[in-house]
Amino acid sequence: MSLERQLHLQQNVADNCHELHHVLSWSTASPVTALRFLREYPGHPIVSQYCLKALSHFRPDVILFYIPQLVQALRYDDRGYIQQYMLKAAADSQLLAHQMIWNMATNMYSDEEGEVRDSVLANVLESMTASIRANLHDGGLRFYEREFAFFEQITGISGRIRDKELGPARKAACLEELAKVKLQPGCYLPSSPTGMITAIDYKSGTPMQSAAKAPFLAKFKVAQCSLDEIVRLGSSEDEVDLSKHKSKWQACIFKVGDDVRQDMLALQVREKEEKEAKEKEDEEEEGRERERERE
Repeated sequence: MSLERQLHLQQNVADNCHELHHVLSWSTASPVTALRFLREYPGHPIVSQYCLKALSHFRPDVILFYIPQLVQALRYDDRGYIQQYMLKAAADSQLLAHQMIWNMATNMYSDEEGEVRDSVLANVLESMTASIRANLHDGGLRFYEREFAFFEQITGISGRIRDKELGPARKAACLEELAKVKLQPGCYLPSSPTGMITAIDYKSGTPMQSAAKAPFLAKFKVAQCSLDEIVRLGSSEDEVDLSKHKSKWQACIFKVGDDVRQDMLALQVREKEEKEAKEKEDEEEEGRERERERE
Protein backbone atom coordinates (compact mmCIF):
# COMPACT_ATOMS: atom_id res chain seq x y z
CA MET A 1 0.00 0.00 0.00
CA SER A 2 1.35 3.43 -0.96
CA LEU A 3 2.39 6.06 1.58
CA GLU A 4 -0.11 8.45 -0.04
CA ARG A 5 -2.97 6.11 0.76
CA GLN A 6 -1.75 5.57 4.32
CA LEU A 7 -1.56 9.33 4.90
CA HIS A 8 -4.99 9.74 3.28
CA LEU A 9 -6.42 7.14 5.66
CA GLN A 10 -4.89 8.80 8.71
CA GLN A 11 -6.37 12.18 7.78
CA ASN A 12 -9.82 10.76 7.00
CA VAL A 13 -9.95 8.82 10.26
CA ALA A 14 -8.86 11.91 12.19
CA ASP A 15 -11.53 14.02 10.48
CA ASN A 16 -14.14 11.24 10.51
CA CYS A 17 -14.60 12.08 6.81
CA HIS A 18 -17.79 10.87 5.12
CA GLU A 19 -15.66 9.61 2.21
CA LEU A 20 -13.90 7.13 4.47
CA HIS A 21 -16.12 4.31 3.19
CA HIS A 22 -14.05 4.34 -0.01
CA VAL A 23 -11.37 2.52 1.99
CA LEU A 24 -13.42 -0.65 1.52
CA SER A 25 -12.70 -0.53 -2.22
CA TRP A 26 -8.92 -0.37 -1.81
CA SER A 27 -6.82 -3.25 -3.08
CA THR A 28 -5.93 -6.00 -0.63
CA ALA A 29 -3.33 -5.05 1.97
CA SER A 30 -0.71 -7.46 3.27
CA PRO A 31 -1.41 -9.20 6.60
CA VAL A 32 1.24 -7.03 8.26
CA THR A 33 -0.42 -3.82 7.03
CA ALA A 34 -3.90 -5.04 7.97
CA LEU A 35 -2.82 -5.94 11.50
CA ARG A 36 -0.99 -2.64 11.86
CA PHE A 37 -4.13 -0.72 10.90
CA LEU A 38 -6.17 -2.74 13.41
CA ARG A 39 -3.71 -1.59 16.08
CA GLU A 40 -3.46 2.04 14.93
CA TYR A 41 -7.23 2.53 14.50
CA PRO A 42 -8.65 0.25 17.23
CA GLY A 43 -12.36 -0.33 16.99
CA HIS A 44 -12.92 1.88 13.94
CA PRO A 45 -15.74 0.12 12.03
CA ILE A 46 -14.71 0.92 8.45
CA VAL A 47 -10.97 0.41 8.96
CA SER A 48 -11.66 -2.87 10.80
CA GLN A 49 -13.88 -4.14 7.98
CA TYR A 50 -11.23 -3.27 5.39
CA CYS A 51 -8.47 -5.03 7.36
CA LEU A 52 -10.49 -8.19 7.93
CA LYS A 53 -11.62 -8.24 4.31
CA ALA A 54 -7.93 -8.13 3.37
CA LEU A 55 -7.02 -10.96 5.76
CA SER A 56 -9.84 -13.13 4.38
CA HIS A 57 -8.05 -13.19 1.00
CA PHE A 58 -5.10 -15.17 2.41
CA ARG A 59 -4.83 -18.93 2.83
CA PRO A 60 -4.84 -20.50 6.32
CA ASP A 61 -1.11 -21.29 6.11
CA VAL A 62 -0.44 -17.54 5.87
CA ILE A 63 -2.85 -16.55 8.66
CA LEU A 64 -1.38 -19.19 11.00
CA PHE A 65 1.70 -17.03 11.44
CA TYR A 66 -0.32 -14.03 12.68
CA ILE A 67 -2.66 -15.67 15.21
CA PRO A 68 -0.87 -14.12 18.25
CA GLN A 69 -1.48 -10.63 16.84
CA LEU A 70 -5.11 -11.42 15.98
CA VAL A 71 -5.80 -12.62 19.51
CA GLN A 72 -4.31 -9.46 20.99
CA ALA A 73 -6.38 -7.34 18.58
CA LEU A 74 -9.50 -8.71 20.30
CA ARG A 75 -8.74 -6.27 23.14
CA TYR A 76 -10.09 -3.45 20.97
CA ASP A 77 -12.82 -5.38 19.15
CA ASP A 78 -15.79 -3.52 20.63
CA ARG A 79 -18.01 -4.26 17.62
CA GLY A 80 -17.04 -7.94 17.36
CA TYR A 81 -15.68 -7.73 13.80
CA ILE A 82 -12.40 -9.49 14.62
CA GLN A 83 -14.17 -12.13 16.67
CA GLN A 84 -16.54 -12.83 13.77
CA TYR A 85 -13.63 -13.13 11.32
CA MET A 86 -11.69 -15.50 13.58
CA LEU A 87 -14.67 -17.78 14.19
CA LYS A 88 -15.31 -18.06 10.47
CA ALA A 89 -11.63 -18.72 9.75
CA ALA A 90 -11.58 -21.43 12.44
CA ALA A 91 -14.70 -23.02 10.92
CA ASP A 92 -12.99 -23.11 7.51
CA SER A 93 -9.65 -24.53 8.73
CA GLN A 94 -9.12 -27.13 11.44
CA LEU A 95 -5.48 -26.15 11.86
CA LEU A 96 -6.45 -22.52 12.40
CA ALA A 97 -9.01 -23.73 14.95
CA HIS A 98 -6.33 -25.70 16.83
CA GLN A 99 -3.81 -22.87 16.82
CA MET A 100 -6.41 -20.34 17.95
CA ILE A 101 -7.46 -22.52 20.87
CA TRP A 102 -3.85 -23.00 21.97
CA ASN A 103 -3.10 -19.29 21.73
CA MET A 104 -6.32 -18.30 23.49
CA ALA A 105 -5.48 -20.63 26.37
CA THR A 106 -2.11 -18.85 26.68
CA ASN A 107 -3.72 -15.38 26.77
CA MET A 108 -6.68 -16.14 29.02
CA TYR A 109 -4.60 -15.45 32.13
CA SER A 110 -2.27 -12.59 32.96
CA ASP A 111 0.03 -14.56 35.31
CA GLU A 112 2.35 -17.49 34.70
CA GLU A 113 0.50 -19.90 36.99
CA GLY A 114 -2.82 -19.48 35.19
CA GLU A 115 -4.73 -18.18 38.20
CA VAL A 116 -5.36 -14.47 37.43
CA ARG A 117 -7.82 -14.09 34.57
CA ASP A 118 -7.13 -11.35 32.04
CA SER A 119 -9.70 -8.65 32.81
CA VAL A 120 -10.23 -7.78 29.13
CA LEU A 121 -9.70 -11.02 27.21
CA ALA A 122 -10.62 -13.92 29.48
CA ASN A 123 -14.39 -13.95 28.98
CA VAL A 124 -14.10 -13.28 25.24
CA LEU A 125 -11.52 -16.02 24.71
CA GLU A 126 -13.46 -18.49 26.83
CA SER A 127 -16.60 -17.89 24.76
CA MET A 128 -14.73 -18.10 21.46
CA THR A 129 -12.96 -21.32 22.47
CA ALA A 130 -16.30 -22.91 23.31
CA SER A 131 -17.74 -21.78 19.95
CA ILE A 132 -14.78 -23.17 18.00
CA ARG A 133 -14.98 -26.51 19.81
CA ALA A 134 -18.74 -26.72 19.28
CA ASN A 135 -18.17 -26.36 15.54
CA LEU A 136 -15.97 -29.47 15.35
CA HIS A 137 -17.73 -32.69 14.32
CA ASP A 138 -16.96 -36.29 13.37
CA GLY A 139 -13.40 -36.65 12.01
CA GLY A 140 -12.54 -33.05 12.85
CA LEU A 141 -13.59 -33.54 16.47
CA ARG A 142 -11.61 -36.78 16.77
CA PHE A 143 -8.57 -35.05 15.27
CA TYR A 144 -8.83 -32.21 17.78
CA GLU A 145 -9.33 -34.50 20.80
CA ARG A 146 -6.46 -36.79 19.82
CA GLU A 147 -4.03 -33.92 19.10
CA PHE A 148 -4.77 -32.02 22.29
CA ALA A 149 -4.82 -35.11 24.54
CA PHE A 150 -1.49 -36.28 23.14
CA PHE A 151 0.31 -33.01 23.75
CA GLU A 152 -1.38 -32.41 27.08
CA GLN A 153 0.22 -35.67 28.21
CA ILE A 154 3.63 -34.64 26.87
CA THR A 155 3.50 -31.07 28.21
CA GLY A 156 2.34 -32.42 31.58
CA ILE A 157 5.73 -34.13 32.01
CA SER A 158 7.15 -30.69 32.82
CA GLY A 159 4.85 -30.41 35.83
CA ARG A 160 5.45 -33.99 36.97
CA ILE A 161 9.26 -33.64 37.08
CA ARG A 162 9.21 -30.15 38.58
CA ASP A 163 9.78 -31.33 42.16
CA LYS A 164 12.86 -33.37 41.21
CA GLU A 165 16.29 -31.91 41.85
CA LEU A 166 17.89 -30.50 38.72
CA GLY A 167 20.50 -32.96 37.49
CA PRO A 168 20.50 -36.78 37.24
CA ALA A 169 17.30 -37.12 39.31
CA ARG A 170 15.25 -34.85 37.02
CA LYS A 171 16.82 -36.43 33.92
CA ALA A 172 15.80 -39.92 35.09
CA ALA A 173 12.29 -38.73 35.92
CA CYS A 174 11.97 -37.08 32.52
CA LEU A 175 12.97 -40.25 30.66
CA GLU A 176 10.64 -42.33 32.83
CA GLU A 177 7.67 -40.07 32.11
CA LEU A 178 8.44 -39.80 28.38
CA ALA A 179 8.55 -43.61 28.16
CA LYS A 180 4.90 -43.68 29.29
CA VAL A 181 3.77 -41.64 26.28
CA LYS A 182 2.25 -43.78 23.54
CA LEU A 183 2.58 -42.47 20.01
CA GLN A 184 -0.79 -41.48 18.57
CA PRO A 185 -1.00 -41.72 14.76
CA GLY A 186 -2.37 -38.60 13.13
CA CYS A 187 -0.76 -35.94 15.34
CA TYR A 188 1.49 -33.02 14.40
CA LEU A 189 3.84 -30.72 16.31
CA PRO A 190 1.82 -27.67 17.48
CA SER A 191 4.78 -25.32 17.03
CA SER A 192 5.47 -26.60 13.51
CA PRO A 193 2.36 -27.81 11.69
CA THR A 194 4.29 -28.97 8.63
CA GLY A 195 4.16 -32.73 9.06
CA MET A 196 2.79 -35.72 10.96
CA ILE A 197 4.65 -37.36 13.84
CA THR A 198 5.75 -40.92 13.06
CA ALA A 199 8.10 -41.66 15.99
CA ILE A 200 9.25 -40.43 19.41
CA ASP A 201 12.90 -40.54 20.44
CA TYR A 202 12.35 -41.88 23.95
CA LYS A 203 16.02 -41.36 24.83
CA SER A 204 15.90 -37.66 23.93
CA GLY A 205 14.11 -36.42 27.07
CA THR A 206 16.43 -33.74 28.43
CA PRO A 207 15.53 -31.28 31.24
CA MET A 208 16.69 -27.75 30.52
CA GLN A 209 18.73 -25.60 32.92
CA SER A 210 15.92 -24.07 34.96
CA ALA A 211 15.58 -24.69 38.67
CA ALA A 212 12.27 -22.85 39.18
CA LYS A 213 10.51 -24.24 36.11
CA ALA A 214 11.02 -27.64 34.54
CA PRO A 215 11.18 -27.26 30.76
CA PHE A 216 12.43 -30.29 28.87
CA LEU A 217 13.42 -31.15 25.33
CA ALA A 218 12.17 -34.12 23.31
CA LYS A 219 12.67 -35.20 19.71
CA PHE A 220 10.08 -36.41 17.23
CA LYS A 221 10.37 -37.89 13.76
CA VAL A 222 8.12 -35.91 11.43
CA ALA A 223 6.94 -36.86 7.93
CA GLN A 224 6.69 -33.68 5.86
CA CYS A 225 3.12 -32.92 4.71
CA SER A 226 1.15 -29.96 3.42
CA LEU A 227 -1.44 -28.34 5.67
CA ASP A 228 -4.22 -29.91 3.61
CA GLU A 229 -2.62 -33.35 4.00
CA ILE A 230 -2.33 -32.91 7.77
CA VAL A 231 -6.04 -32.12 8.06
CA ARG A 232 -7.04 -34.96 5.73
CA LEU A 233 -4.84 -37.54 7.46
CA GLY A 234 -5.68 -36.31 10.95
CA SER A 235 -9.42 -36.50 10.29
CA SER A 236 -9.30 -39.95 8.70
CA GLU A 237 -10.08 -43.16 10.59
CA ASP A 238 -7.98 -45.17 8.16
CA GLU A 239 -4.41 -46.22 8.94
CA VAL A 240 -1.97 -43.58 7.76
CA ASP A 241 0.97 -44.66 5.59
CA LEU A 242 3.68 -41.98 5.57
CA SER A 243 6.58 -44.20 4.51
CA LYS A 244 7.00 -42.38 1.19
CA HIS A 245 7.09 -38.91 2.76
CA LYS A 246 10.39 -37.17 3.43
CA SER A 247 11.08 -37.27 7.16
CA LYS A 248 13.32 -35.49 9.65
CA TRP A 249 13.87 -35.36 13.41
CA GLN A 250 12.66 -32.21 15.16
CA ALA A 251 13.33 -31.12 18.73
CA CYS A 252 10.73 -29.27 20.81
CA ILE A 253 10.80 -27.75 24.29
CA PHE A 254 7.80 -28.19 26.58
CA LYS A 255 7.03 -26.45 29.85
CA VAL A 256 4.13 -25.63 32.16
CA GLY A 257 3.64 -22.78 34.63
CA ASP A 258 5.47 -20.27 32.47
CA ASP A 259 4.49 -17.38 30.21
CA VAL A 260 5.42 -18.46 26.69
CA ARG A 261 4.24 -15.34 24.86
CA GLN A 262 7.76 -13.90 24.61
CA ASP A 263 8.98 -17.27 23.30
CA MET A 264 6.23 -17.20 20.67
CA LEU A 265 7.21 -13.69 19.59
CA ALA A 266 10.88 -14.69 19.35
CA LEU A 267 9.93 -17.68 17.17
CA GLN A 268 7.82 -15.41 14.97
CA VAL A 269 10.72 -13.00 14.44
CA ARG A 270 13.11 -15.84 13.66
CA GLU A 271 10.69 -17.48 11.21
CA LYS A 272 10.04 -14.17 9.46
CA GLU A 273 13.78 -13.48 9.12
CA GLU A 274 14.36 -16.96 7.71
CA LYS A 275 11.50 -16.54 5.24
CA GLU A 276 12.79 -13.16 4.07
CA ALA A 277 16.32 -14.55 3.68
CA LYS A 278 14.96 -17.47 1.64
CA GLU A 279 12.93 -15.12 -0.59
CA LYS A 280 16.00 -12.95 -1.17
CA GLU A 281 18.07 -16.01 -2.00
CA ASP A 282 15.42 -17.21 -4.48
CA GLU A 283 15.26 -13.77 -6.13
CA GLU A 284 19.05 -13.68 -6.50
CA GLU A 285 19.03 -17.17 -8.01
CA GLU A 286 16.31 -16.14 -10.47
CA GLY A 287 18.43 -13.11 -11.41
CA ARG A 288 21.46 -15.29 -12.04
CA GLU A 289 19.33 -17.66 -14.12
CA ARG A 290 18.10 -14.79 -16.29
CA GLU A 291 21.71 -13.61 -16.78
CA ARG A 292 22.74 -17.10 -17.91
CA GLU A 293 19.84 -17.20 -20.39
CA ARG A 294 20.95 -13.91 -21.93
CA GLU A 295 24.52 -15.10 -22.42
